[in-house]
Amino acid sequence: MMSFTKKSLYLICFFTFFIAPGFADAQSVTLRASKTSYAINESILITASVDTAGQQINTVGGQVSFPGSSVSVSDLRFGNSIISLWVDKPTANNSAGTINFTGGTPGGYSGSSGSLFTFVVRPKQEGSLTINLHDVKVLLNDGSGGELQGLRLVPLTLQITKAPVVKPTSGVVPPVVIEKSKAPKDTISPENFIPMVSRHESVVENSYFVSFFAVDKDSGVSKYEVREMPKIISMFTDSFNTEWKETQSPYVLYFQSWGSNIEVRATDGAGNSTVLRADKPFGTMGYFMLALILVIVTFASTRFFTKRSSRVRRK
Repeated sequence: MMSFTKKSLYLICFFTFFIAPGFADAQSVTLRASKTSYAINESILITASVDTAGQQINTVGGQVSFPGSSVSVSDLRFGNSIISLWVDKPTANNSAGTINFTGGTPGGYSGSSGSLFTFVVRPKQEGSLTINLHDVKVLLNDGSGGELQGLRLVPLTLQITKAPVVKPTSGVVPPVVIEKSKAPKDTISPENFIPMVSRHESVVENSYFVSFFAVDKDSGVSKYEVREMPKIISMFTDSFNTEWKETQSPYVLYFQSWGSNIEVRATDGAGNSTVLRADKPFGTMGYFMLALILVIVTFASTRFFTKRSSRVRRK
């Protein structure tokens, strides 16, 4: 008969090697850096990521908090993010010491290290630095919008030290070189998208509008601009073309009756742009106006050539 002590020992070993790792891999949102100790003014690249523990999710939202008096945050990036649809793009508020974020991944995501976004922290003073997560919610991709239960929030604690001092060997103090972790420059334009022209009774009394949505996996789309070029007329003059106008989707079109070619420009946070076109057909009134113009032009042309022929015969 196995003694009670032996049984207890086996149970402890079983929990340590088989059960405990399951808790370690539980669903979580985590902040990570490549090291645990940095120097003052060193740039620290931090990644916010999610572990779904095998479950399918489609929405992540929450807040990162940091001591704004002792650190500054910059260079937020969405490169390789599992989020493709940002409702509230991560933006740093250094005065409040917060980064708020909310986004979704259509189709769902399941994985152990899904990157949400990255940001750079630059500490101003030595000591212990803790960056926390608050009010984080992860929704399941189960059709009901249920919340992922048992979610762990893993903050990041770093030790900030003074910049190292190198003793001179020949009376000259060499400059101190501090390692910097910086996200690569964004040189990729937003992905191609399809502007859609439509009309609906719920939009400004059944007016024509163009809707659009672009994705930029690195620095994110920062603005949209739209311009319109009236059909036929723009072939002869650009005087009636509208100027580029910064706007949001949906955008109610200026030319409602007349047909037009529409250009939508999406620009990301680094200034890279992608321009796509859409076609708006003539409305009923537009067709009537076009037909009337053709009749007038045909009549005027016929009359002109008739008069000219009469003059030639008289001569």
